[in-house]
Amino acid sequence: KSYKEKGKARLWEFYRLHENNWPSPIALEMNFKIKIGKYSVRGQIDRVDCLPDGTVEIIDYKTGSMPDKLDKWNKYQLLIYQLGVEEVLNKKVSQVSFYYLEENKKISFVGDGDSLVKLKEEILEKIGEILKNEFAPKPSQFSCKFCDYKEICEWREY
Repeated sequence: KSYKEKGKARLWEFYRLHENNWPSPIALEMNFKIKIGKYSVRGQIDRVDCLPDGTVEIIDYKTGSMPDKLDKWNKYQLLIYQLGVEEVLNKKVSQVSFYYLEENKKISFVGDGDSLVKLKEEILEKIGEILKNEFAPKPSQFSCKFCDYKEICEWREY
């Protein structure tokens, strides 16, 4: 199939998956700013849906294939969004999701109180490292592949 045909097939699959059960977005491309300690964290959420029980689901769209499981940094992205929605919209979040457009599938979870506290602590720790100019290299084949400084970096990995 051509790229265009595959795209049409995905759209039809999306339609069939949601027919007679369309989501109720309350926000699209929602900007937010929250305080963590004395610092501000900003972000933009692709979509926030109101669920039948009055809680909300946060959805971030992704291209590419769905992974078997989410890594820590992907989880942190959605947890920051959860903090943003809970603080800015004052809504209870019952689900945060990455929606993989290529496959019309999503991975979902929700952060509990402990994971949100841990996230805030880690953000404050990273801010502290930035303020101290502590930027220890953490090379990996994946991160080095996309780094703007790979050609001049003595720690790069290929």
